[in-house]
Amino acid sequence: MKKIEVNTPKLSIVFLNYNRITETRYTLAQLSRLLEFRDDVEVIAVDNGSTDG
Repeated sequence: MKKIEVNTPKLSIVFLNYNRITETRYTLAQLSRLLEFRDDVEVIAVDNGSTDG
């Protein structure tokens, strides 16, 4: 049987958001810069029904 290789992240960064679009954009931009060369990290942004965009 052939093995299937799965790339599971070593680190998951999760952050919650509610009506903080400016801060969320800033945070995502900074994380993108910091993690540019990492392929073992995932970022999960959770929105809690924001109304600001």
